[in-house]
Amino acid sequence: MPCQLCRFVRTTGHQCQSPALKGERFCYHHTTLTKAHRYFRPNQVTDPAFVIGRHIRLPPVDDR
Repeated sequence: MPCQLCRFVRTTGHQCQSPALKGERFCYHHTTLTKAHRYFRPNQVTDPAFVIGRHIRLPPVDDR
């Protein structure tokens, strides 16, 4: 039975091979990781000095 794989791409360029959650794009680990990081991403409300296009956005670090 085929299943959808997690669409998270690691820093090495390889895709995560875990099965994705039903109705989600990512596996359990990467779904919780992206939801947790959502609150720490800068935006104009949390940081008034934030200007779109002038800040570098780095992906979450996936390994130590």
